[in-house]
Amino acid sequence: AEPHLNLSTGLGTLRDAVEWLEYTNFTTPSRWANLRRAHGYDEPFNVRYWQIGNENYGPWEIGHQTAGEYAIMAREWAKTLKKMDPTLKILAVGGSERVADWDMTVLEQALPYIDYLTGHRYWNFDGAIPDDQYDTIAGVGYLEEQVTTTIIEQIELIARDLATEHRPRIAFTEWNCRNMRQREMTSAWKPTGTQYRLTDALAVAGFLNMMQRQCKVVTLGSFAQSINVVGMLMVTDEHVVRETVYWPLVMQRRHSGGRAVDAWQECDAYTAEFRGRAVAGIPYLDVSASVDDKHGRLYLSIVNRHRYDEIVSGIRLRDASIDGDATMHRLWHEDPNTRNTVEEPDAIVPATEMLTISGDDFEVALPPHSYTILDVPMHR
Repeated sequence: AEPHLNLSTGLGTLRDAVEWLEYTNFTTPSRWANLRRAHGYDEPFNVRYWQIGNENYGPWEIGHQTAGEYAIMAREWAKTLKKMDPTLKILAVGGSERVADWDMTVLEQALPYIDYLTGHRYWNFDGAIPDDQYDTIAGVGYLEEQVTTTIIEQIELIARDLATEHRPRIAFTEWNCRNMRQREMTSAWKPTGTQYRLTDALAVAGFLNMMQRQCKVVTLGSFAQSINVVGMLMVTDEHVVRETVYWPLVMQRRHSGGRAVDAWQECDAYTAEFRGRAVAGIPYLDVSASVDDKHGRLYLSIVNRHRYDEIVSGIRLRDASIDGDATMHRLWHEDPNTRNTVEEPDAIVPATEMLTISGDDFEVALPPHSYTILDVPMHR
C-alpha cells in the first residue's frame, strides 16, 4: 500500500496543490520543504499518487463542475504537477451513471497527462428488507465488468484519436455495498450496529474477481471506507467486529497468486435490474484464476450467485497438471441475510477443508450464495 493524496479543487487552488507537493516531496532549500523540516520531517514523504478533485460531477461537492470545466482544469493541473515531478502518478476524476459523457470529455482533454481515471462504485440495498436487491448485489462482478470494459474501450479510442501510446489505467478509489438504512450514525459519531449481510460479501468477492480479470488496466483499488460508515470493520469503544465484507478481502489477500490467468466458465444465467434497466446473461458462477509460479499454486476464486441452488462444477485445467489435493476456503451461511454482530461476531467466517483430487479434471460442490477459493497445487 502507498499513500494517495487528494487535491482540493473546491476551496483549493493550483497554487495550493503546487505548495503541498513541494512540502510533501521536495528536498530543495525552499519555503515549503523547509517548513516540513521545521515540523520535524527532514526526509520527504515521497508520495507518488496525487488525485485532482473528488466527484466533481456531483452537485453535493464544493466546486461542482461540468465535464468540460473539469477536463480543462484537470489537464492544466496535471501538466503543472508533472513538470514539477514527471514520476508522479496523476489521477483524474472519472464519471458515474449520472453523467454519461464525463469520461469521454475528460479523456479527450487530459489523457496524455493523467495516469489513472478513477471510479466510485456503490451498490445500495435496504437492510430492513430480507433479500433486498439480492440478484443485483450478487451479480455486481458481472454488471460492473460491462461498465469497466466500456471505459477501457473509451480509453483506447481516445488514445488512438490523439495518436499517443500512452494509456491511462483505471483506479477504483471507493467501492462497496451501501445499506441505505444504516447511513446515519449517533451524535457521538459512533456506529449503531453492523450493516452487511453475506449477500454483500458476495458482491465484494465478485468485484475483486472482476478487478483481477481486468488487471492489465484496473491496477489500483482502494476500499471505502475501512472503518464504520460503509466500512469493513465496525469499531466502538468496546468492540471491533469484522463485517461480512471484510472476509473476501482477507481471503483474496491470503489466497491469490501474482499472475492472473484466463478462466472460462459455462453455466446457466439470470436477469437482474441494474441502474434502471434489465440486464440478462448474468452467469450464476463468477470465476477468476491466478497463479503463484514460484510455489506452484493455482487459485480459483468462485462465487455461486444462485440464491437457492448448489452448483456442482466440473473443473478442467489447460497447460498444467494437478499435483495433489486442494485446500478449499469457503464463506457461507444457510441464510444470506445473516450478519456478524457484537453478540455473534463470528456468525460468518471462512471455513477451510481439504478437497481430494484424482486426475486433472475434478468436481467441486458450491453451496448456494457462497464464496469459495480453491488452492490447488500444480505443475506445468
